[in-house]
Amino acid sequence: MDLKCYRVSKAGPHTVYPAIPTLDTLTVTCDQTDVGGGWTVWLNRDWRANSTDFETRTWNDYKTGFGRQDGGRSEFWLGNEIVHLLTKNYASNNGEIRVVGIDYNGIYHGISASKFSLGSESERYVLRLDNEQDSANVAVRLLAYHKDKPMTTGSKNCSKIFRGVYWWYDACVSFYLFGSHSNTQDNVEKHIFMMGPDWAIILLRQARMLFRPIDDKRTCDNPCLNGGTCEYLPIGNRHRCICPSSHCGTNCETASPCRNGGTCIVDRNTSHCICPPSHCSADCETAHLCENGGTCKYIVSLNEHRCICPQSHCGAKCETPNMCENAGTCLYDATANNYSCKCHPVFTGPNCSLVLNDMTTPPVVTIKVIVIIVIIVVFVLLIVALIGYFLYFLLGKLISEEEEETEVYARRPATSDTDFMSGLFDS
Repeated sequence: MDLKCYRVSKAGPHTVYPAIPTLDTLTVTCDQTDVGGGWTVWLNRDWRANSTDFETRTWNDYKTGFGRQDGGRSEFWLGNEIVHLLTKNYASNNGEIRVVGIDYNGIYHGISASKFSLGSESERYVLRLDNEQDSANVAVRLLAYHKDKPMTTGSKNCSKIFRGVYWWYDACVSFYLFGSHSNTQDNVEKHIFMMGPDWAIILLRQARMLFRPIDDKRTCDNPCLNGGTCEYLPIGNRHRCICPSSHCGTNCETASPCRNGGTCIVDRNTSHCICPPSHCSADCETAHLCENGGTCKYIVSLNEHRCICPQSHCGAKCETPNMCENAGTCLYDATANNYSCKCHPVFTGPNCSLVLNDMTTPPVVTIKVIVIIVIIVVFVLLIVALIGYFLYFLLGKLISEEEEETEVYARRPATSDTDFMSGLFDS
């Protein structure tokens, strides 16, 4: 087996030793949580990261890879040439590819396809795969539409609309993971999305493309009950049961309590249901009651369902128009059956209608304000001191000059009136 993500127990970046002459060692990111683990991460997108530009990258960027593999939220593309070298020797094309995502409501979406490998650059990295396997909340044949399609650059085919490089098919795209992060349907072709049931667009806040080899020689004893199917997990030499809709549990031993198409899952030895959009309750028996575009979400810890309302409404069923002004957020208290407004920092009041600067309450004096006031006072005192010193110096000089004149006058010889008169007559 040429890649060792199967043989590590922890997720994140690992140095692996592929059996490839041109690659002695290679750093890859392993995913050990999705459907049994052992996956190598080809693409990672995360709305919490500093967004990496995927759309304006060149063919060579996608060939060699870009981004940062740090085991966290950083976004990256492993590189087509590396994926080609890692998958071209899968026995009997026995590789697996998986595309997964989490939408802005926290709902998981994913689909896999078998017999995956990536062609060479001379084949324009053609995407080879076979039948799709399990799917969760996505359109049928999501991956199959791109089977045997070569990659194209941003100037050809559907890339004129969606940009980036991609395996375009006749109707353009069934999922797009190279756009920008957004939870608005405006200019959706620029964002990250999958096609859901009935080809509804599902915007994603996180997305990954994964691949791994499958070893047909490994089998497992089948302890699965009630029609469950065994799936081998290479990590730890374990297995898990894929249960029919009627049962759930480690060995499919628990009858599903879910109604109306709900999916039963077991968490910490407790079963609960993931309901379809039309129903929402512990057993998916209660019809979806949220109004005005609200989304029903079942709270496991409270054993009840609640409506997650859009910005325009609030209330138990999103039935009340949002009375919060100035972009305030309406917060509904189910226990008290009332709402309050969380205001923008500039506004206040029950409905966020008051501007803080217009209120009569005294302003809050901060340390920054105090420091500024002290600096101004010191500056003013310094100016006053300089002026006082200048006046003192000038006054002292004037007094000194006056004293000197007085002293010179006092030292002149005295001239009597008699001498003055005799001088006149002598002339």
